[in-house]
Amino acid sequence: QPAAAEALVPFFERLDQTDGDWLFRQGETGRSLFVIASGTASVVVERGAGMPRVVQIYEHGTVLGEMALFTGDARTASVRIDGYATVFRLGLPQFNAAVVAEPAAAAAFQAFILRLMAERLESANKALLSTL
Repeated sequence: QPAAAEALVPFFERLDQTDGDWLFRQGETGRSLFVIASGTASVVVERGAGMPRVVQIYEHGTVLGEMALFTGDARTASVRIDGYATVFRLGLPQFNAAVVAEPAAAAAFQAFILRLMAERLESANKALLSTL
């Protein structure tokens, strides 16, 4: 819904990132999500003493870190910028302000995030089932 997205733009913070910058690190407490406007980012998982492993690469239009916005839990992976990227961050205080100022747009955004999380969970379940 373009009108809903437009209403939320003022609540996002623009960040211009360079190669090797970390949007967030595994284990950090999260209170924000990010949208890649341009460039790419790698999702990196660290397991024990082993080398970090890139598990996914995302491009423009991808939302990252959405679970932490709603749960405040520790990040389950790190996200590193590859090359140059522009991302937009939505922190919890800004999201809460959007809920008050633009309730319909915030509700539409929540519904979008819920669908996104359901799609990612379904994809993870299929990947898990394929290994059994």
